[in-house]
This record gives sequence, structure tokens and C-alpha cells, in this order.
Amino acid sequence: MSDLSYPIVVTPLTEEDGGGFMATVPDLRGCMADGETEIEAIASAHEAILEWIDEARSQNLEIPAPMSGGAKMKEYIQALKNIIDTQTKLFEEQDKLIEGYEAQLRGFRSQLDTLSDQSAPSWGGGTGGFVLATFAASRNKTVEVH
Repeated sequence: MSDLSYPIVVTPLTEEDGGGFMATVPDLRGCMADGETEIEAIASAHEAILEWIDEARSQNLEIPAPMSGGAKMKEYIQALKNIIDTQTKLFEEQDKLIEGYEAQLRGFRSQLDTLSDQSAPSWGGGTGGFVLATFAASRNKTVEVH
């Protein structure tokens, strides 16, 4: 089994962490290395892979196949995408409900205006108007009818 077949993820380190680059091997738990440059980090990771495999063999531990972690990651990413898709559909349905409530409130307002125009008594504490409802919904959307 060649160490070259394992994917290596290289990420920059912050200055707080000493700078340089961190190389991790997702398929081999805890297998990582670093270097001043990306190339150095990858070269160190190749050495770390060989050492990781030697240690696993010495302890009679199972050595994961290359890309076994990648498949799990793909499943995890797909699950997250499914959750986001579901949430998006729920938001769209919620927006439609809100639009319906807004239309109903506008209709009530129109009916109340008609009643008010017919010399109905004032209902709003003497202000000549009244508040039918205040509707707070998702995404900080508020509809007020006065």
C-alpha cells in the first residue's frame, strides 16, 4: 500500500499558530504534519503516513483504505445539502403563508375602512382609526395594519 494513494488536505496556519501549513490525512485518524511551505507540509505528511501505517501494523490495527474517509465526507456533505434543500422549501412555503396572511389583513383593512367611511364610531381610542393586527413572521418581516 503506497502512501501516495492517500489524499492529503493542506491548510494554511495563522500567524498565531506559527504560520506555515498543516497537512492532514482524513483517512488516517490523527495523521498530520506541518511545514513552512505547502510542499514541505505534503512531504512531511508522506512521512507521517508511512509512520502511521507502521505503527498500526505493529499494533495489529486495521489500516483504512485510501479514500475511505472521503466517501464518509461525501455522505456527510450530501446530508447537509439535503437539510438545506428541506429548509429552503420550508421557507418558501412559509413565505407563501405570510403572503396569504398579508392579503387577508389588507382585505380586513379595506372592509374596516368601508365601515369607517359609513360613519361608524371610532374604535381606536378616539384617533379615528384602529389597529387590526400586528403580524410578526420569519426573516424579521412584520406587517402592521392601521
